Amino acid sequence: MTLAALQEIRDEEAAHFAMLSDAIEKLGGDPTTQTPWADATGVQSMGLFQVMSDPRTTVAQALQTLLSAELIDVASWELLIQLIEGFGQDELAERFAAALAAENRHEATVRGWLATALEESAHLGGSE
Repeated sequence: MTLAALQEIRDEEAAHFAMLSDAIEKLGGDPTTQTPWADATGVQSMGLFQVMSDPRTTVAQALQTLLSAELIDVASWELLIQLIEGFGQDELAERFAAALAAENRHEATVRGWLATALEESAHLGGSE
């Protein structure tokens, strides 16, 4: 796990956010609208944020939390692609497929980091 790899994931996540905002606007929507789905997602995200910001959280626990977020991202992109293809938005579906590929890379990367952290903890007799 390197700072550069973490920054790359962060930058790709920011690019995905910008792409989604742009897509919503191009489809005539307002990306700042607080819908019931957005409310629920915000509440769900608070749990992840609380774990990540707790000073007692270990590196392995933080990685497990990050892995949870990446798994949610993968499932969400898969569903979004299916939805947008149903509306005949092939160009958007292609862009979203590229984001899904990035999310799959993120998930695999974080899973590897977590496995390494857990192995190191086991060898050191840690309680992670």
